[in-house]
Amino acid sequence: MDDPVKVIRERASKLISLSSDPDELRKGAELLRTAEEIDRQRAEVEKLHRKKPTKGVLGQVVDLAPWATVFVSVLAMVIQNWSAHLEQKNAIWERTYHAVSNGSAGSAEIAEFVPFLNLKEHREDARSAAERFLSSGPSDADNFRELFEHAFPAVGPENLNDVLRIDQLLLVAENDHSNQVLRANAIDDEVRWITSKVAPVIRNLKPGTEIDLSRVILEDGDLSGADLSKAKLGGFLPIRMNMNDVTLNVDQSSGYIAAKWKDSAWWQARSISANFLVDLEKDASFGNVRYGYGEGVNTNIIEYCAKTSAWNVSDGKKCRGSVPK
Repeated sequence: MDDPVKVIRERASKLISLSSDPDELRKGAELLRTAEEIDRQRAEVEKLHRKKPTKGVLGQVVDLAPWATVFVSVLAMVIQNWSAHLEQKNAIWERTYHAVSNGSAGSAEIAEFVPFLNLKEHREDARSAAERFLSSGPSDADNFRELFEHAFPAVGPENLNDVLRIDQLLLVAENDHSNQVLRANAIDDEVRWITSKVAPVIRNLKPGTEIDLSRVILEDGDLSGADLSKAKLGGFLPIRMNMNDVTLNVDQSSGYIAAKWKDSAWWQARSISANFLVDLEKDASFGNVRYGYGEGVNTNIIEYCAKTSAWNVSDGKKCRGSVPK
């Protein structure tokens, strides 16, 4: 018959290797230390037994034997309960992972899923599932934002690209649901919310930092003072963004599409590369924009002409803006 303490030690070691939960690791370590203590007590008994038997020694053996049996039984029960706990946790993981991955998770399932974002053995898969859920567009704003806040507790340069990737996919989702007004509006709300998270990070990047804004949509936010000279701008869609003092010295390799800038007052930028300026004046000139150029941007044709004419004094181009009707 196998030594019960040895069996418990082996099971505890195996369980520890399957978990990265701090509490479970601590409990496992305590169980292993307890098993070692039992072995130590056994060794003491055997040491006494090897000496000349006396009533006192036999008495100690008699006293220690039932204690060890009871302790081993209790320890086995603890290990069994711990195994059941891990099995339950794995069942929760499987259920919530699939629900989050396919976008069907409700508030209760998201609450159960969130802890897995920080567990070593599930972290990578959990983050991938969270990104799929967020990228599909919100069916519920509260669920979307709760999961986002746990997946990205703080948005900074180190995870900016991950957040922008979600924004890119939200633009795809918005186009896919363009005929569903409520869903499209919900996605639009979350685009504005994400903009409030990423715009401050973009503004504070070091000058000349490379950033991929390709197919990114930012709406009703503030990019003032940002340096986008090394940004990839293919399909970038800034809607009513504050562009005051922005550096736009980009070349054609950035992939910029001037027509998509019609809702942002680009002429308030600090500087614009010559080729980009020509395209902006042609495809995104001042005009009758339905919702204006953004909060706090009180621009008009006079300001537009003053800005663009100043930029074009050298080549004699005229202001091409059109007065709103």
